[in-house]
Amino acid sequence: MIERKNTLKILDETQGPFIHLCIINDNAETKSFISQLENGLKSTIYVIDSNQCKNRKRIWRSISEIMNFPKYFGHNWDALIECLTDLEWLQEKGWVLVFTNTKRLFSKRKSNLLSVLIDVLNIVGNEWSEPRDIGMPHTLNAKPFHTVFLITSSEKDSVIELLDIACSNDPQFEGNVGDIIDQIIIDVN
Repeated sequence: MIERKNTLKILDETQGPFIHLCIINDNAETKSFISQLENGLKSTIYVIDSNQCKNRKRIWRSISEIMNFPKYFGHNWDALIECLTDLEWLQEKGWVLVFTNTKRLFSKRKSNLLSVLIDVLNIVGNEWSEPRDIGMPHTLNAKPFHTVFLITSSEKDSVIELLDIACSNDPQFEGNVGDIIDQIIIDVN
């Protein structure tokens, strides 16, 4: 894992890693961190309360509602990728998904769900990192797409262990979790 201090710069860039763990101490730090992001980034921040993400359907619903997905959204992983790699209805300079209250999301019994979610969000970040020709005369410009999971300092070791397990069970991930997930140590003061 890489420790970095310049969080705002990282989240406004189009290169990876696209998945970030942000270690916070308490809810007051969560609010302060989100406020810093909203005030300091060119990208738009979308905050998702992980308490609402108890299973894959609720994850799909939470993301689709906050990002105002079109009615044709199919409520499955492929449809989530399709909508997140399009986002034509959101004329933003970039996107940052921030998952708060992540304790349940990072429970051991959800390691498969977490693995798929991270895989999907990493695919989306990679897709947005390069301009894409979507047919004459349209091109989608490269834009930042990052995901931040806010975790408490007391959860850090167990979350990293769980991510190692989740990613090692997924053939999409070669190497270790540190290759795709960036660890951000923040200073909100």
